[in-house]
Amino acid sequence: MRRTLAGILFGLLLALSPAYPQTITASAQTTIVVNTTPVTGGSNGQCLTISSGTVGSGACGSGGGLTVGTSTITSGTTTRILYDNAGVLGEYTLTGSGTVAVMQTSPTLITPVLGVATSTSEAIGGCTIGTDVLCTTGTTTLNGKTTVAGASFVLSGNISAPAWTTAGIRYANVAGTLTDTTSSGTVANAYTDVFGGSTIAASSATTFTNYYSAYIKVPVAGTNVTLTKAWALGADSVAVNGAGSAAAPSLAMNNFENNTGLYVTAAGKLGLSVGGTLRYDWNLTSLNFHSFSASINANTYIGISQSGFLSSPNTGVIQHGTGDADTNANVTAQTIRSQGLAAGGTANQSGKNLTLIVSPGKGTGTGGSLIIQTSPAGSTGTVINTPVTALTIDSTQAVTFGALAVKKGYTVSTLPTGVTGGEAYVTDAVACTFLATPTGGGSTFCPVVYDGSAWRGG
Repeated sequence: MRRTLAGILFGLLLALSPAYPQTITASAQTTIVVNTTPVTGGSNGQCLTISSGTVGSGACGSGGGLTVGTSTITSGTTTRILYDNAGVLGEYTLTGSGTVAVMQTSPTLITPVLGVATSTSEAIGGCTIGTDVLCTTGTTTLNGKTTVAGASFVLSGNISAPAWTTAGIRYANVAGTLTDTTSSGTVANAYTDVFGGSTIAASSATTFTNYYSAYIKVPVAGTNVTLTKAWALGADSVAVNGAGSAAAPSLAMNNFENNTGLYVTAAGKLGLSVGGTLRYDWNLTSLNFHSFSASINANTYIGISQSGFLSSPNTGVIQHGTGDADTNANVTAQTIRSQGLAAGGTANQSGKNLTLIVSPGKGTGTGGSLIIQTSPAGSTGTVINTPVTALTIDSTQAVTFGALAVKKGYTVSTLPTGVTGGEAYVTDAVACTFLATPTGGGSTFCPVVYDGSAWRGG
């Protein structure tokens, strides 16, 4: 039965056997010819078949699938895409939905919307990640609060950069405007940056001799650098608040490791501690620092109220008062006084001794001498007069005067209560008789000595 070409193609499903590659052509009479075999019959809705080289017709089945190269795809999977892998048809698994698939190693994405991603590591900006979970190269800007939970925040590695001067380089907290959107009225306390007072625990009994919430080390000069002064901490102003004592100070200067140095106590006072024992306690309202360093150097002063100063013009010298002045008007008379009793309170109280201890010797070595020097007047000019020794008390208690020892003079009636061995002189004795009690009312000069019971002529 002859069929027109349109009728034959309506239900045609052609399966070509790889063992018999065939060519289907249409003759001028619209008869289908497979190679040299004409197809002259068939039924509507049927497909051509080739069996042992003979062309026939039969029911159309599901076919043997689609073959690309040597792989046959008989079915597909939803949300996958076909791809050519060296002539073999395969499938890629797709994530999400849409009509665009990214098939490049380094694709260019225009305003992509990224969902929540889960990955074991991420390298950004050409960073070599190593064993880290995240590695970035270049500047990273985080617009929002960043929390590092249950782990340390570590800044490491060397940095080479143009001169940073006061901008900072390791940690640079750039000044900004911080706007409080809820407060009003008076706010008792406010902080910009807070380092929490963490609770320090241990798995077993542990004693920390010294533990610091924060410790800032002094910078170290490196290649081609000279640090004229190296400071571990600098601030426009400092306020120290919180509990403190000599053993656990609020603020420590000098040798804190041995609890020796200056401290600010919890009561707001300045204390000097030696080996953890508080030796002195000054109220900070009456003690001000003009300048301070661990050791008192030239032109360095500890300022005390009432305009008094201690200075050190030379090594091993402590001067009472500021540096020397060029005129008498700029020099203030100085008085050294030990602590005494204040008015009021308990009556009839005795004062305390002031003891000066000269450098002790060791073994058969003698101790130092107490030397008091004065400066006699010199010739006219602007040269500073040379101090000379006026009094020396050596380690044997021998007293040597640099000039005449002048005793105090009295009249007989004004001689004070004596101390055994005490010496003086009177100016109104009637006569001066050795070991006789002087009688006043005369005009005779007479040295006197107290023998434990009376003054007697000497």
